[in-house]
Amino acid sequence: MSAAAGVASAASDGDRLFVAGEYAAALAAYAEQVATHPEAPDLPDTFLQMARCHLRLNRPWLAEVRLRRLLADNLESDAGAQAVILLDRLLAKRQRAEEALHLAETLLARRPRRARPALLAMRAHALVALGRHQEAAHAYAALHETLSPAQQQGEATEVERWLAPRPEPFLRWVIREFDTAFPSDYALLALIDRYRERDPRLARRLADHFLATFPDHPRAAALRPPPPPPVAAPLITQAPPRVARAYDPERIDLLLPTTGPLAEVGIALFQGATLAVERYNAERDREAPGALQVTLTLHDTGANEAGAEAALRGLLDRDTLPLAVVGPATSPACRRLAPLAAVAGLPLVTPSAAAADLPDSYPYLFRVGMSDASQVARLLDYAVGERGAHRLACLYPNNGYGAHFRDLFVERARCMGVEVVAQASYPPDGVDFGPPIRNLLVQERAANARLVADRPFIPAPPDPALPRLPWLADGTLLPGPVADSAAPPPQPNGVERSSGIDAVFLPGPAATVGLVMAQLTYYGVEEAVWLATEEAATPELIERGERFARKAAIATGLFAAPGSPAAAFASRYRNRFGSDPDRLAAQAYQAVQVILTGLDQGVRSGPDLAAFLGRGPALDGLAGPLTVDEGGEIAVPPTLITVRRHRFERLPEGLPELTSWSPPADPWTVVGPPAAPWQLPLTDSPPSPEASAPPPEDNPEGMTPGLFEEDRWGIPIP
Repeated sequence: MSAAAGVASAASDGDRLFVAGEYAAALAAYAEQVATHPEAPDLPDTFLQMARCHLRLNRPWLAEVRLRRLLADNLESDAGAQAVILLDRLLAKRQRAEEALHLAETLLARRPRRARPALLAMRAHALVALGRHQEAAHAYAALHETLSPAQQQGEATEVERWLAPRPEPFLRWVIREFDTAFPSDYALLALIDRYRERDPRLARRLADHFLATFPDHPRAAALRPPPPPPVAAPLITQAPPRVARAYDPERIDLLLPTTGPLAEVGIALFQGATLAVERYNAERDREAPGALQVTLTLHDTGANEAGAEAALRGLLDRDTLPLAVVGPATSPACRRLAPLAAVAGLPLVTPSAAAADLPDSYPYLFRVGMSDASQVARLLDYAVGERGAHRLACLYPNNGYGAHFRDLFVERARCMGVEVVAQASYPPDGVDFGPPIRNLLVQERAANARLVADRPFIPAPPDPALPRLPWLADGTLLPGPVADSAAPPPQPNGVERSSGIDAVFLPGPAATVGLVMAQLTYYGVEEAVWLATEEAATPELIERGERFARKAAIATGLFAAPGSPAAAFASRYRNRFGSDPDRLAAQAYQAVQVILTGLDQGVRSGPDLAAFLGRGPALDGLAGPLTVDEGGEIAVPPTLITVRRHRFERLPEGLPELTSWSPPADPWTVVGPPAAPWQLPLTDSPPSPEASAPPPEDNPEGMTPGLFEEDRWGIPIP
């Protein structure tokens, strides 16, 4: 019999006895095989089977010694990877996480390839057992990158079980730390499950954020809302208007209020739309074949939706319809006119209606503008991503506008995993904001107290080289040898004016926001960045508090930066109408631009224009490209501005804004944040005495239990 045949015969005998449950006999057969053929290529597999025999014979300490020897000599074999898995379970069962962590880090330093996933898993399990959950999250992320898609499913199930009981601040930290990568997705799923019963509205917003961030995730299908039930046709008291069969592509109608309390709004919208059509006609040669000259027709809707419906019905009674209608100006009018326009196939493009349910509910209704949610999202992206803010506060007016923006801010911050430590409101017409600001500071200190309670501070041990001074509670020093040379401890001098708030959200008009910024600075919230909405982007902010607004970030949809399309629009508007344009004029200008872009693309009817916009085309706006979503929202991108040199200036992209000068650092001083725990060098401390085997004596492999505890251990055999 050849040597190879002998090895195969011995191995088969051991395997046969192992399958039959005769583990002692199988162990003897494997030991004979190792002694007879010490150079056999399958020796690591034999050692692995011997360790399994020890486990079946209730000798876990012997199994551990065999597995450790296998890892020391044959780490790069398939048996080595299996040995890591068995040893990980063995050490976890015996609650020896420190040894498991040290072993995993020591073996990972050898840069193995086959055993690397198992070692990363061992390291993650040990960190979880030791309560070092932030390091465990990074260990799981590193493990995820080494696994195949099939193996990632099993790891995801394990991580999901681990994250489910974790506190909400930790889940928010995971979402902020890993952003769009694993395990941020499962931390977000844990938050969704936690809020599903307690706050369904927030859970729905978190689910929408999850679907936008992880559209191809295996759990995405379960989070998508069910399709809405079919909507019944709107009840119309009168007969529906006669559907016109012809469209005039050179005609755009305006349904705007030019009389009544909303006349100023209607005039601003009309002037912006007029400027867009005049520019379009001026750039085209009237003599060229097929050239179009667009005309505007204005219809006054008055101050209510009844006047708007009457104006639309008069327009629909004509034989020829316009290509589109710009308007109406208000949300109630949009809800009343949208069903009538859909019956006739006439698109409505509103530049000013702001209700949240518009235009999703109506197929022929489109809206051009900067949404409130996009303002809040851009401000938070700047504060958290570019300024590193993690402790936020919200100071808002006590009305519907303030409550609306507060809800958007809090929910967006939760989705990003950032903590809103304080919220307070003030009367919309108030001028003294001291009480709500003090309320903010009280809430912030309470949040600090909770943080200290969760993670108590452990002081460093006293330095034996320094004398211990016998201070009394009142700050006096007891008589002694060091009493004459020691200085008394510092005593508080006045009211402490400092805060740990990183950013304050201030929705409201410019006059109020300017006063709030000044008083926040007086109360010590001076290191924070102010976040303001578009209502603050007016010259009143500069007049009221330019010195305090220099560190503000204000979201706006119209900023005339030199050389930009918005600057050219503002210049033409001033030359044409003698005043500066406002946001409404800019949005009406862009609403007409959207229609004219479709005209240039060959659109010649209302249904064709609706289909063109439904495809999400590339559209140019004054502040950048416009995006069209499936619900008909034509979004104007927000631009962040601040106050510099008595005027508004655009914040630089991707760079933190400098708010104060500081002297240069010492060239010999290392500047920068402390290293995170998972970035520190791994220690090479020796394992505990239990990890070393006792001197060999009387047992099948010449070893005795020693310090190892024998217990019954049921590890399933792979």
